[in-house]
Amino acid sequence: AITLTWRDENRWEHGFNIYRWDEARSSWVRVGQTASNSERFVDEGLLCSTLYRYDVRAFRDQREAGSEGQVSVQTEDCSPSFSVALPLLRR
Repeated sequence: AITLTWRDENRWEHGFNIYRWDEARSSWVRVGQTASNSERFVDEGLLCSTLYRYDVRAFRDQREAGSEGQVSVQTEDCSPSFSVALPLLRR
């Protein structure tokens, strides 16, 4: 999971739209929305060892403000998880 935080210095908004860059579409895709005066968003279910780009934009009614700032974040490496069946040793 990636946790995004920002400073809410606009008190006019109704919330924030969170966008993640989608390489396949070559465009920003909304992945979440927060309530008014929020300063945090958690994006879960992400791939390991992957670079993600985010953009946060305040909104009010149907209008959206410009970008609050873009950021790139790399997820951590995943530890491999596996099981191995060992042969029984006879003495």
